Amino acid sequence: QAARTPDRELFVFEGRRVSYGDFDAWVTAVACDLVRRGVGRGDRVMVQLPNCLEALVLQVAAFRIGAVDMPVVPIYRGHEVRQIVAESRPAVVAAAAQLGSRRPADELDAILAELGHDPAVRYVTGGERPGWQAVPAQGDDAGTPLPEPLAADEPALLLYTSGTTSAPKGALLTSAALIAHLRNFQTALGVGEDCVILCATPVSHLGGFVAGVIFPAFLAARSVIMSGWRPDEAVEVIGKEQASLAMG
Repeated sequence: QAARTPDRELFVFEGRRVSYGDFDAWVTAVACDLVRRGVGRGDRVMVQLPNCLEALVLQVAAFRIGAVDMPVVPIYRGHEVRQIVAESRPAVVAAAAQLGSRRPADELDAILAELGHDPAVRYVTGGERPGWQAVPAQGDDAGTPLPEPLAADEPALLLYTSGTTSAPKGALLTSAALIAHLRNFQTALGVGEDCVILCATPVSHLGGFVAGVIFPAFLAARSVIMSGWRPDEAVEVIGKEQASLAMG
């Protein structure tokens, strides 16, 4: 879509409007940084971030280089995160410096040390922490050759369930399955490129990731992303941006 309509708006987040072309360039810059740091095909990229554009660009950059995207909802704490890290051994972790009264990057550092696992790169948003890097900005040097994405029948997503009946379980999803999911949505909802999707659910989760970037990009449409669910503000946003579809 970026090649077809680079100037078309892909999403708006807290007043920042990002075009398809701009997002594509940002994805490429992040993908290059991942490759330079030794992240390769099949490596897991764990993204546990609150709603922010960095959470989207990291996940799409994982797809771009044939890594496996592993979004983890920010509300998970030590018990769940320890199990997820122990099982998946991610090559990349991304966390916020501060989230309410919590310091997720600090929490993750402690878990990684306890498990003796040292990822190739740790990305932090919303602050600084020793040993952690900021997510590269759009326009950063992107001259590194990139590998091809994974084949359609290879797992591209590793999604951890809620653990309602037991410990969370890692479910694998191929890109072919994801595309089938999007086609089902499009057919069932009868939507196209004029669709404007309101996304206020966690983007470090399949639902928010699909609503925030994957489904609008599939449609050549756009999304409006909120940092969290605030009903009164959502009503204003829906009116201002003429949102026609909301996922919650």
